[in-house]
Amino acid sequence: MARGQSFDLVLMSAVWHHLDPVHRQSVMPVLRALTNRDGHLIMSIRNGPAAPSRPAFEASPAETIQLANEHRFDLVFETSTGSVQTSNQKAGVSWTWLVFRQK
Repeated sequence: MARGQSFDLVLMSAVWHHLDPVHRQSVMPVLRALTNRDGHLIMSIRNGPAAPSRPAFEASPAETIQLANEHRFDLVFETSTGSVQTSNQKAGVSWTWLVFRQK
């Protein structure tokens, strides 16, 4: 990937909840720069307890949507699903998937 390159689709799977709220503020403009105009940003957000070996921070879908809107992304799809891993199912982990389109 060359510096300054942007894409029609950017995927962040199981990453957002590992960033603290301060870092999320600085990452969203980078995601905007990586996403072409009318391109899509897809992200999954973990809901529930984190694995002890991988620190995570609560990531509210509503706050994420608001932050994305502030950076000229429109929400075009949102869904929630249970985890596919048995240990996560037992722990009550679920996932929220958000799809944004850059304005």
